[in-house]
Amino acid sequence: MRIGSPRLLASNADRALRAAQAVFRDRRLRIGAAVIGFGLASLFAVLIAYPAIHVTFQEDEGYMLTTLKSFLHRGHLYDRVFSQYGPFYTEFWAGIFSLFGLPVTPDAARDLTMVAWVACSLGFGLAMLRITGSIFIGIAVQVLTFAMLTVLTGEPLHPGGLICMLLVAVVLVAGFVTDRRAELLMAALGALLAALVLTKINVGGLALISFGLVCTVTYPVLSARRLSRSAIELIFVLVPLLLVSSKAGEAWAWHLGLHVSIAAVGVVIALRARQSDRREDGELWWVVGGFLVLAVLICGTTIASGTSFGALFEGVVTQPLHQDEAFFLPLDLPAHIWAFDAVGLACALAYWAQARSATPASTVLRKAASVASVLLGIEIGLTLVANSLPANPVTLSGSPVSLLAFTWVALVPPLGGTRRASFAVLFLPTLAVLQPLHAFPVAGSQLYWGSFPLVGVAAICVANGARGLWAMTAERPEREVLFAFAALAALALTVFTVNGTVREPLIESRNAYGARQPLDLPGAADVRLEEGEDDGLRAITAAIVSNCPASFLAEPGMDSFYIWSQMEPPTGLNATAWMTLFDDAKQRQVIEETRSIERLCLLRDKGIAEFWSAGPVPRGPLVEYLHKGFRSIATFGEYELLRREGTGPSPTKGRPS
Repeated sequence: MRIGSPRLLASNADRALRAAQAVFRDRRLRIGAAVIGFGLASLFAVLIAYPAIHVTFQEDEGYMLTTLKSFLHRGHLYDRVFSQYGPFYTEFWAGIFSLFGLPVTPDAARDLTMVAWVACSLGFGLAMLRITGSIFIGIAVQVLTFAMLTVLTGEPLHPGGLICMLLVAVVLVAGFVTDRRAELLMAALGALLAALVLTKINVGGLALISFGLVCTVTYPVLSARRLSRSAIELIFVLVPLLLVSSKAGEAWAWHLGLHVSIAAVGVVIALRARQSDRREDGELWWVVGGFLVLAVLICGTTIASGTSFGALFEGVVTQPLHQDEAFFLPLDLPAHIWAFDAVGLACALAYWAQARSATPASTVLRKAASVASVLLGIEIGLTLVANSLPANPVTLSGSPVSLLAFTWVALVPPLGGTRRASFAVLFLPTLAVLQPLHAFPVAGSQLYWGSFPLVGVAAICVANGARGLWAMTAERPEREVLFAFAALAALALTVFTVNGTVREPLIESRNAYGARQPLDLPGAADVRLEEGEDDGLRAITAAIVSNCPASFLAEPGMDSFYIWSQMEPPTGLNATAWMTLFDDAKQRQVIEETRSIERLCLLRDKGIAEFWSAGPVPRGPLVEYLHKGFRSIATFGEYELLRREGTGPSPTKGRPS
């Protein structure tokens, strides 16, 4: 018998199928396989993450650390300690630093960010294991999520890491909501949604709207009222356009808003077309209770630390909603995305028409739909990690959100089968559609923090399509062929994915770590930078220590130098782009808090300041103040260190204009 004969292939496929079925049916083997698979993936994640996160440096990365340090020492968040983010972020990380006795340093920030990065990928993988029932899909989601969140290396302890952890926790908790009553789980979901709102109001608000839409579908008290369901559907569809309307004159903003709105329409159509399990209305009170308890606890703790009610409202609501006035980074979507949007919406309408039709779909059409679901899920996954995999030649787009209009496909029930955790299957695609709006108005790392839930959407598409094909191939020979083909495809994708997300990043990160030099500054012993860059930062730090006996200000904020020089900032009002973030009142407050300091220094980098100002630095009161009376004492490349002798002028003698 020849090795490649059809009979031998069929025999091998039959044996493999029997072995796979035995594994799936044995609970102990499944648990063992899951522990080994997720454990190995987590081990490689740590091996990649540690060197990768210690070879980056951004001038503004100390901003979050000085905020946390100032809050721990001063309290009075928002009144005396500036923050662009909600109180949950500050309370959470300050609590972690205090609980474990960690120093507030760049090294600790990197270690905590690494933990958040690995935990997010592991948690999301476990969530998708719970939702899809597939160990292979769960591990694949873990690996792809880890690759997508590589952006966390560039901004240690940025709120993006906490936001990702909260989104993963929301999906994981939702995955345990079954057809039984789940009061405590719903209370936990309410608390997590409150935490998102109190970390970044736009992200939390979008998650609340998504959750509200799912509630109108699953709870009779809401679904029975057509007006309430139509209202939340309208909000769900229009909120992307309302959000980007602040940039009414920018074409890129409207493109993003319309792109997300079209995807939202597809989700609404799919939810209208399918039947959903009904839950007990009493659970809604638990959601509200969980939300309120967490919100009251965090806000109450913040107020108890000295924050005024007015400052709290400004920090949670006013300041974040005016971010686009201070700094924005456009997201230019490729023009061909319009074609994807049109096709995605047309397919959603076709699905709605077929679902409402009295004539069932033909077997050929159902099989084609299942195959399309699998292929779409694979393509979405590859598109999301195009920057981490050698996937650009085979992906259809140039943006991780290009296929957003097909998110609704994850809401289509698997043909011929049933699904577990139906609440999570409804919630995850609905959540994933709006979260890419996190990229407005700053489309940097935010694009990936907001897009990674689409990895879960891809997983559901693959799982549903595979389950549908399996249900429609009842004959054993057909199942053997299907299993053999699926096994080969899975093997090829595994090799491709592992090479791009594990092997190559592991080699690159370890090589980069080995080739760089230790920064060797206080709090940053583990940080390694390219030769020359580390010398420059040490020289600047030494000059600050030698020439600035009291403290210094920076234009723009470069707060890492406070930690390296082991100096306390002269004020709690610190931010990277304070030139645009601080209004005149806050700038004058900084002047008053630093005016009496003798021999106050100023560290300036004109190029970086103009980047954060999106052009020439605005001539606000503090900028005018810093441009008078300070004399240059040293330059280090683009950095300039200045100092004034004595104290600053009093408001009566020289009030800044």
